[in-house]
Amino acid sequence: MAEMTGKKKSAVAARKRKGTAKKTRTDLNTSEMEVLLGYHLRRAMSTLIRSYNRNVFEGKIRPGLASLLRLVVANHGASQVDLARALQVDKATLVSLIDSAEEKGWLRRQRSNVDRRRHEVIPTPKGEGVAAELARQTMATEKKFRRRFSEEEFADLIEYLERIYRSPG
Repeated sequence: MAEMTGKKKSAVAARKRKGTAKKTRTDLNTSEMEVLLGYHLRRAMSTLIRSYNRNVFEGKIRPGLASLLRLVVANHGASQVDLARALQVDKATLVSLIDSAEEKGWLRRQRSNVDRRRHEVIPTPKGEGVAAELARQTMATEKKFRRRFSEEEFADLIEYLERIYRSPG
């Protein structure tokens, strides 16, 4: 193989310093991954989350917090335990999400009148407004992906995904 001339070496070194050096792209062999359900689910979820972050509240409300807020609005007075179970998060994560929503004035905690050991989570009027706008923006974003499926295919997809998380593994 021919040696680079001094002039070419200098040009390559200059591009490297500027960060404009030509990069060669190597196509990776992903065949080992292509047979894994988790690989495809993670890629699909990453795509959905990137789209969500670009299109819903300009990425200022993370999906976990948005889900909590919408869930509380739909279930006034739900307990923290029930919310954690529905969101499939641990109690510490849920408490952090609720703390964040409380700081923003979207939710508040109160002791249950029925069971004083239980804390209920209640949306504020501000939280209800934010949840309504979240719902609108989320559905607009999701429509882009849902259009890729017929109604029957989409229903089947949801059923298949539910098989994963509703069945003991």
